[in-house]
Amino acid sequence: MSRVPDLVRRVRAFVDHESLWDRDTRLVAAVSGGSDSVALLHLLARFTRDGHGYLTGVVHVHHGIRGAAADADAAFVGTLAARLGVVVLTRHVDVPGRAREEGWSLEKAGREVRLECYADALRHFGAGRVALGHTRGDQAETVLLRLARGTGPRGLAAMAPLNGWRVRPLLETDRDELQAWLRSLGESWCEDATNADLRVPRNRVRAQVLPALRAVNPKADEAVARLARLQAADAALLESMADEAWAQVVTRDDEEVRVSWAALSALPRALATRVARRVLEAVGLRGDERETSLLLAGRPTRHFNGVSVQRLGPDVVLRSSAAPPRVAVVPPGFAALDLPVPGAVLLEPSGVRLTADGPQPVGDVVMTDPTRVCVCADVAAGGLLVRSWRAGDRIQPLGLHGHRKLQDVFVDRKVPRDERPLVPLVCAHDGTVLWVAGHVLSERARVTTGSSGMVVLKMWRHRSARRPL
Repeated sequence: MSRVPDLVRRVRAFVDHESLWDRDTRLVAAVSGGSDSVALLHLLARFTRDGHGYLTGVVHVHHGIRGAAADADAAFVGTLAARLGVVVLTRHVDVPGRAREEGWSLEKAGREVRLECYADALRHFGAGRVALGHTRGDQAETVLLRLARGTGPRGLAAMAPLNGWRVRPLLETDRDELQAWLRSLGESWCEDATNADLRVPRNRVRAQVLPALRAVNPKADEAVARLARLQAADAALLESMADEAWAQVVTRDDEEVRVSWAALSALPRALATRVARRVLEAVGLRGDERETSLLLAGRPTRHFNGVSVQRLGPDVVLRSSAAPPRVAVVPPGFAALDLPVPGAVLLEPSGVRLTADGPQPVGDVVMTDPTRVCVCADVAAGGLLVRSWRAGDRIQPLGLHGHRKLQDVFVDRKVPRDERPLVPLVCAHDGTVLWVAGHVLSERARVTTGSSGMVVLKMWRHRSARRPL
């Protein structure tokens, strides 16, 4: 039993270190019935008893694949949750049918359907986070799969502990120790026979590749997962450096994005690639390897999906065939004004520019940069407003239960009192604060797979800005 408190303590420390949730966060546990998710459910139940978060319910996805075995898993999860006093939301889905309809593999269809069910569970339980039972071994498998398929540095970062509304508190925990802990508690779990199907690439990595690596290094899982963690840290630093490089390399106005090719090519390759990818994404392109390489090479006129890329003297200029957005220039301490979608506002003399792009289809949203966020297109459908802070303004931060005064948000984030009037607030037309630009996104702005689309909001830092917000 000595390992029991140690395991609980280490997972709790990981949750706190990664800021996965706080004591007020409403959580949903995604439970398949396997050992990882069963251990996760027991841990979350303990945390709830200790006042660290609030477990609102369990979501179980019946994939419509394994017949009676899947029915047994659903019954097992229902019995376990009832014993722990937690409500279960079971979703029956036809994953094979979805795979045929979309032309996907079963693995991809299952992943997409699960995300939809998790988003539905968030709405059903009124929760802010869905906790997933991915372990260190799952992380290692993901890295190796992506490496075999030819991923870059961003792909090697693999699964993040916090990805929008998804949290993974077990990423630094091994499956073996979770199973040993469950045995010590006298708890059982379900075994999924399809995990032995070596036609599934992930199963092949788990059953063949990782054991071969363990013959070289018994701690291969830990070593590969550590690579992901280091890559994620490096990527975060490089993205921050790319923010600074953007201001030196890129100029954006109503009709075009202009890139100083000499300045871009003078950057270290890792930074130049990131800036180039952002430039392409800013005009609606995917920013894949081919397009990025052409931009870095400063090639003459090209056309990609309605976007022209031209070399004009020392610059590369990208123009979209879409109508240019309207731009408004406003002073600090400004009253409310419209932010069209698509559109932009320029705030002088702070030199801060806000842009709204979309609406566009819902993607796999990763919100790690406070200067680039996504909001639900349904919330933005009535139009957006930009205004300055007013006494009494409040916001419900994404994933948290309850509202906070913006004054307290500014104090926590150490925004000087004289600069608070310069911080733009993006609001719904009913006045609800959706985004404290550069700082906090609202729960009301949440994008889910059930959203009709999303709007991408960005805050561009100009060199003329008095201070980055």
